[in-house]
Amino acid sequence: MRDEHRMLSSSSSNSSSSTADAAPTEEAPVAAGPAAPTARVKVLFFARARDRTGVS
Repeated sequence: MRDEHRMLSSSSSNSSSSTADAAPTEEAPVAAGPAAPTARVKVLFFARARDRTGVS
């Protein structure tokens, strides 16, 4: 029974460490993705504001 407990605890620690290692690599591209569309929206907003006010 003790051997089974050791196997379970070692397998759970291995799986948690592998998911912890994989998490930062998955989050990095996701965080970089939304930044570009936000910048485009701001640029378009200011361009339209200039067109409406007539300021060149």
